[in-house]
Amino acid sequence: MYYFIKGICHDNENTGDTFEWVICADSKDAALAELDETDEILELREISVEERIQREESALSDNIKREYLINHYGDRSLREFSQIQKKMETDKELYYSALVEHNRIMRFKKRLLRFINKKTMTIEQFDKALLSLCGAKDEKEFNAILAKAAADA
Repeated sequence: MYYFIKGICHDNENTGDTFEWVICADSKDAALAELDETDEILELREISVEERIQREESALSDNIKREYLINHYGDRSLREFSQIQKKMETDKELYYSALVEHNRIMRFKKRLLRFINKKTMTIEQFDKALLSLCGAKDEKEFNAILAKAAADA
């Protein structure tokens, strides 16, 4: 059984911070046992698989948007960044660009993983090669980066 719990954290570090969690537990009491005794519970209810999927899809969408914005607008002031972030909520083309870029990066990761030696390549080397692949101007440069990554690892 899964439970949705919404509350306010009252521990020493996060006083007043709100939370929304989905907890897998055998009962409501077992779900409550997962929380800190100082937490204030605002809502506790069973949550359907459909709602859990919707929440995870929403979180995934938010992560894709955030990553795109940081990659493309991370050098902007907080005010400008916030304005662009708000624009993405209404500008479907901007969101589409974020989705396309995310899927492109996922394809590049998958392809890179086929070429490298996973036993010897470090995360730092992998990330560097992935960034290079994302910046490749044409197929020739892309293939050269793949070959170099395979040789280096």
